[in-house]
Formats: sequence, structure tokens, C-alpha cells
Amino acid sequence: PYTAQDPRDFYRAGYYPYGFNPEVGSFSIPVEETVRRMLPGPGPDSDPTFPSFTFLPELGMYEETCDAAWEHHKHLPHGNPAGGVTNQLCLYGPPESLSEYCMQAQLASYVQYRALVEGYAAKMWTEHTGFLIWKTQSPWLGLRGQLYDWFLEPTAAFFAVARASEPVHVQLRPLPGGGRLQGVNYGLADVRGVLRCRAVALDGRTLVDLSAEAT
Repeated sequence: PYTAQDPRDFYRAGYYPYGFNPEVGSFSIPVEETVRRMLPGPGPDSDPTFPSFTFLPELGMYEETCDAAWEHHKHLPHGNPAGGVTNQLCLYGPPESLSEYCMQAQLASYVQYRALVEGYAAKMWTEHTGFLIWKTQSPWLGLRGQLYDWFLEPTAAFFAVARASEPVHVQLRPLPGGGRLQGVNYGLADVRGVLRCRAVALDGRTLVDLSAEAT
């Protein structure tokens, strides 16, 4: 897929049933500094415009729309109300400024791309054999699908893909009613050790602290 997805779906059995996918990606706008270079404001001291959000009470979701300038640069919404996908940017609250929008867009992009790569890894050799990210770099001043932008500035998607692709990786695979930890070994040698999971609340409290032998 190229559009916004529920990150949990990437891990689901049978989702996107292609054995080898040579072209997969999602939304990923450049960092704020690049957006300001691309889309100057209407006046010398004004910020560029940014997409607006309308709450759709019948769906319980936000609809994201943009002006002609963002449309020209191929902006992708961060959700799909018609398809039942909640706006991933608005999970952090509707942004009230360009700076907020760009920051929240990077957070949403990180989650989306990490889930994409981890989802393929979770089902590697049972449902998938490989995939290629489309695209790593935007060949023009675009507002979608890029791990680093026209000015070579990395986006959050770059760090998400790098983390999810590390040689030995531990990931949380969401499942109905909960989830489970999964170890991914991209190398040729066996890996053994102890896997520890520690979840911490926003106030610093430890919610979970478990360990198990990994083989």
C-alpha cells in the first residue's frame, strides 16, 4: 500500500498477500525546515499553509484536506475515513500550527514505516520473501513517500526503517486481545540470549518487567 494504514494491520496474517513486493511505501513529508523552503508563506513574515482537519461525527474520525500548493506537491493524507483508517497524525491531537503539524507528521510516519517493515519481518518466509521501499528519496520537492528529502535531510521514516531492519531486532506484534514479543534475526548465525521487556508509563511507573530465554 502507499496510503495510510492502521499500523496493527501490517502484522496481521493474510494482510496484503504478496510474496515479494518490489514497491511499497506510505506517507512521509519532509522535516519542517524543508517544508518552509518548499512552500513559502503568502507574506514575507507569514508561515506556509498546512492541511486542515474536519471532524466527521458519523465516523468518529478526522478528514484531512489541503490547498492547491500541497496538492501540487502530491501530499498524502494521514488517514482514510472512507476506508476506516483513523488519521494517524490526529492521534496526537489536531495540530494548530505548521510546526505542530510537521512534528506530528514525523511521529506518525515513524510508526507507519516501522510497522510496515516489522509486519513483513513478522511473516517472512511464511507469507513474504522480501520487499523494496518506494521510495527512499524524493526525486523532486515532493510531500510523500521519502526516507530523506530533496535536500538530503532524513525523515522519521528513515530512522524507523533503520531500527526495524537492524540485524537482530525485537518487536511487539499486536494480536487480537493483546500481543507478543517476537525476535527477528536477519543474520545467518543462530542468536541466543535473554529477552527482556520493560514497559514504562508516562509518569515513570514500571508497568511490565518480564524476561525470557530467546533461542
